[in-house]
Amino acid sequence: MATADFNRYIDKLSRNVYGSVKGKIRLRLLNNDLREFCCDFDRGGLSILDAGCGEGQFSEGCLERGHRVLLLDLEEQMIERAAQRISPYLAAGQAALECADFLAWQPTVPSLFDLIFLHGSAEWMDDATQAIGKACHLLRDGGTLSLLMFNRDVHMFKKGINGHLGGQDPNRKQKLFPPQAQRVARTVEVLGEQPGKILLQSGIRIFYGFFRESALADVSEETWLMQEQQFYREPPFSSLGQHTHFVWQKMGSNRVGRNNGE
Repeated sequence: MATADFNRYIDKLSRNVYGSVKGKIRLRLLNNDLREFCCDFDRGGLSILDAGCGEGQFSEGCLERGHRVLLLDLEEQMIERAAQRISPYLAAGQAALECADFLAWQPTVPSLFDLIFLHGSAEWMDDATQAIGKACHLLRDGGTLSLLMFNRDVHMFKKGINGHLGGQDPNRKQKLFPPQAQRVARTVEVLGEQPGKILLQSGIRIFYGFFRESALADVSEETWLMQEQQFYREPPFSSLGQHTHFVWQKMGSNRVGRNNGE
């Protein structure tokens, strides 16, 4: 987003976000959470904003369900790739694309959204707290925020395990690190300042990132998925994912909770 130039990382991100086993784990778990905790997610008809849409992989699944989606991203290359991916929906008027910085962006039509995605994007913006607050503000009463945040706690934990909490591993390649990465407790605090409530906190990719590539190759994709699904909502594991997924609902709805009416 605004704080980093992703142009030279776009192909790598394309492979890693949804084109790998860890990406498929992320996709499966996010869909599970929204199907269970966001009313009408499987039925279609929602007005959705995907802020930091990337190549539009997650939005594509929403369009297939019959939702209306506005995809927003700061990177022109991402917007171009998203446009290619969802071209039939753009032609039908079911989807729209805008290249803009979410923090500075104002909707051209002053309507509120039923569902907003901030999936691994708020921590790359100039102010993650402001991004979360803005997303909450743009939701209608009863609307849902799907917030996926890089887990700074787990990053610190892994460094500590490897003896590098006080410095960098000299043998490890430097990777992209979200400049606005937050601890889980801080994100809970930020959401608590908004007029609504957290319906779910889950950990996305708890086990997968702790193993070397040689160990990863010995476990099947489906086994990884089954293991992650077994534990990702249970404390303390729900706070130990590489990312933390929050499903938050804005105050004012009579349709609170799961799709089964609980």
